[in-house]
Amino acid sequence: MAWLMVHLTVSRNTAVSLDADWQMPDLMTGSIAPDSVHEHPGWDRRMKNRFHLRRVHEPLGRRFHRAQLFWERFGSSNIDGLVAGWVSHVVTDWLWTRHFARYFLTEFLPSVDRTELVRLWNHECKVSDAALGEANGIRIELLEDLRNGRPKAIPGYADSQAIERWRVGSLAREYEDRGNPSDQVGYLTKERIQRFIELATSVCAMGFDAGFCDAYESIVARTDANALLH
Repeated sequence: MAWLMVHLTVSRNTAVSLDADWQMPDLMTGSIAPDSVHEHPGWDRRMKNRFHLRRVHEPLGRRFHRAQLFWERFGSSNIDGLVAGWVSHVVTDWLWTRHFARYFLTEFLPSVDRTELVRLWNHECKVSDAALGEANGIRIELLEDLRNGRPKAIPGYADSQAIERWRVGSLAREYEDRGNPSDQVGYLTKERIQRFIELATSVCAMGFDAGFCDAYESIVARTDANALLH
């Protein structure tokens, strides 16, 4: 899954490209809200999948259809900014897995055992996300918007208290030691991250504007899974 600064940047860029009137603190809070599942007592993989609008082994296009239904159900309410951030988060995660995570964890380092591979992947994500936050010039602004967020419940999904706990924890983790860039294996380069953000922003923007099924058919389905690696 994508890390904090990727999520915040994609959501923010999407709102700017659409000239949307979502309140930025609400949008930033929604951009982390699906991961608040970890703050729900007794959460399990099934609950996490529901929060992320996905089911196991289903076609990606079906997930985009579910994102459209979720947006239609909640997006016209007084929590539209929060919901827009939520949808942006899950779409970004799906694309992150498709274009980066799956290849790294299956083919990039075939001689490395699974435990070490996961450790390397998490470190790669952590360091590159910190670098993105410094490079995009709006890290402080994004975090300030997140800090000013006022979590609200999404009925049937997350409650406001869980989102608030995750929001506070996310801000605290952002100021922890992010690791040494020299320890990266060179997979998530700045250029690849930037291309990913452009792709994810275009998919989300088209989804909110024309529909997420159209965004899948017009952009995602026509983009090779390894296109960002070249």
